[in-house]
Amino acid sequence: MPADRLYYTHPSLQTFDGVIIAQQQSEGVWHTFLDRTAFYPTSGGQLFDTGQINGVDIHDVIVTEAGDIAHLSKLPVGEIGEMAHGVIDSSRRRMHRQQHTAQHILSYALAKLYSLETVSVHLGEEYGAVELDTTAVSASQLAEAERLTREIIAENSEIVILFVSSDDASKLPLRKAPVREGTIRIIRIGEHDWSACGGTHCDCTAEVGSFTILGASKIRGRTLVTFLAGDQLLTDYQLRRTVTSDLSERFTCGIVDLSANISKLVDESRDLRKQLDVANNELVLYRAEKRAEHAIRCGAYNLYIGSDNGMDPKLAGVYASRIAERISGVVVLTSNSRAIISCVPQSGCKAGEIARAICAGTGGRGGGNDASAQVGNIPAEKTTEVNAIVTAFLTKI
Repeated sequence: MPADRLYYTHPSLQTFDGVIIAQQQSEGVWHTFLDRTAFYPTSGGQLFDTGQINGVDIHDVIVTEAGDIAHLSKLPVGEIGEMAHGVIDSSRRRMHRQQHTAQHILSYALAKLYSLETVSVHLGEEYGAVELDTTAVSASQLAEAERLTREIIAENSEIVILFVSSDDASKLPLRKAPVREGTIRIIRIGEHDWSACGGTHCDCTAEVGSFTILGASKIRGRTLVTFLAGDQLLTDYQLRRTVTSDLSERFTCGIVDLSANISKLVDESRDLRKQLDVANNELVLYRAEKRAEHAIRCGAYNLYIGSDNGMDPKLAGVYASRIAERISGVVVLTSNSRAIISCVPQSGCKAGEIARAICAGTGGRGGGNDASAQVGNIPAEKTTEVNAIVTAFLTKI
């Protein structure tokens, strides 16, 4: 027999008692089934409730293929037939109620103002979203929809839960006709929105509190409008306030001047990076000349092999190729757990073949082409063996 879903009629309920009618363990997780529950399972775009049953943490709530509600926990909550006392995480439930109510009002506003239909809903940990059956929504449309949503929230209209037959539901001004038969649960928000919905909602619109639209983006050829509401918006504000206050102190300026100061810093950083790139290129040429003086003859090849753990990884390849050009031969540079190989065409040697030899001898991974190659993930104890591996390889060919 399906559990009595208390959240259908009492979305503000935070504690309840029920009886454990079944339980099972799967992969270390206990699935507990009660004869009645106030825990909302993930469905309809809304996330699950968390809380405790008999003092045991419930970390997920799901609907099984059979339509039963399973409460997931790492420990058993009791024995079959025993009473179970459930406590809902009130802050998480409040966030879901605010978010879901705000979503209904926003969807209503978009439909009323611009005949834009909501085709799917996402109510997540970080933001809420509605997917609209349109390719684009303008900034002015979003602003007007936000204005109307806030206006309805401020009206403090009553939110009523109705249970009607599918026949009676067809006579109501529903925003979207339900697809199922039988008894339909309707959420009526004042005289504005009428929607078939199984989620948890506020008792009145003012409980939503604050609301803002974050923006719009394209998804699957449609438009996704993201928003924040209630406690979720306040949490976001607190984070942004903390960040901007910290930056304001660092820049010793008011918050209103942060954007200009950060833009200035980014521009200065970009200019300094360009100057640094020029200086690094000059330094590479200079150091390449000095390293080339220490090249040796190995078999039929001019070879420079050495280490440079302080080298900028972005410059290592250029550095190796410059030395190779100076000695008209082969260069192998080790830098931390990497080996960078460079060969000039006239040397007659291929960098990729040297890389394969290093991989085979050290257990590193990598490869490359005739002119350049790299080997990474060389074990620390194998790094010192690179010299011998390269020397042996060049002596044989």
